[in-house]
Amino acid sequence: MSHCHARQYANVTPMLGSADKNSDELGSVPQRDAYQPPEVAALLGGVGERFIWKLIGTGELPSFKLGRLRMVARADLDAFIAKLREDEQKARAHAAETAA
Repeated sequence: MSHCHARQYANVTPMLGSADKNSDELGSVPQRDAYQPPEVAALLGGVGERFIWKLIGTGELPSFKLGRLRMVARADLDAFIAKLREDEQKARAHAAETAA
């Protein structure tokens, strides 16, 4: 991520701390159809924003531009999480078969 991106998203932090009636159970990020990368990092339990940008850059986490903002659709984030869980379950099943 370039320094330009860091400045572009620097003003997101106050929004992350605000809760409204549409907030998730943690009350930190409002439920919406799309999120900016810093918000995605917060939704994923505080993983680094740099990691989110890496996932976007490699195409593992689809994103789109909305004006000058990079956004991740909630549906794509949900699909990404589901794939991670599926891959982990397959790996565990394979490990169990191998150990048996």
